[in-house]
Amino acid sequence: MKAVASMTRARDAWGAAMPAWVKALAEECDRTSQEKAARRIGTTGSTINMVLGKKYRAGTDRIERKVRALLMHETCHCPFYRAEIRKADCDTWRARKSPTYSPQAFRLWQSCQTCPENQQITSDARSKTC
Repeated sequence: MKAVASMTRARDAWGAAMPAWVKALAEECDRTSQEKAARRIGTTGSTINMVLGKKYRAGTDRIERKVRALLMHETCHCPFYRAEIRKADCDTWRARKSPTYSPQAFRLWQSCQTCPENQQITSDARSKTC
């Protein structure tokens, strides 16, 4: 029995309403494998399989953000740098613990704590748990 391509599985499940990030995820899975794509975005192959099949019961906000940041290379405006930066960099800097090695790194971290990108994720997470 031949395995169904990830893009075919996603198209069958999502239809014409398939979001761009799901398409990008399916393309990455077909290019590499579901397991490799999962490792790249920090989740499991079974999670990827459920998302592609539109059977993932939990919220997909975190997965969508990772796909947009790591596979689609989306950017966002950084108020600290006053420039567009990669969302992957934004996520990395925001997730760090408060740095003590550099005043500039500390100011960046402080800026991340009140950044609109951070607030969006915090409020999205709150709305999913309430």
